[in-house]
Amino acid sequence: MISRRECVKWALALPATVGLARGAMAQAGPKVPQKVAQYQETPKGNQKCDLCKYFIAGSSPTANGTCQLVEGSISPNGWCALFAAKA
Repeated sequence: MISRRECVKWALALPATVGLARGAMAQAGPKVPQKVAQYQETPKGNQKCDLCKYFIAGSSPTANGTCQLVEGSISPNGWCALFAAKA
């Protein structure tokens, strides 16, 4: 038998849990192809991937990494139209 207090606790916690799960699923959504993002292997002015908040660094500073938004291998010196400077 579940107490009234337990029932209320679960009723309040469930919507928050569902909201967190939805947020995590949205973050893990499909990535954009490099061509669509206008990805290039060279920087554009002072903008380059290793200065972007979506870039995930590789095993060394010069190694290719990945991007949270763009598919495939990403050069730290690359650039795309989705560039957003790190805060």
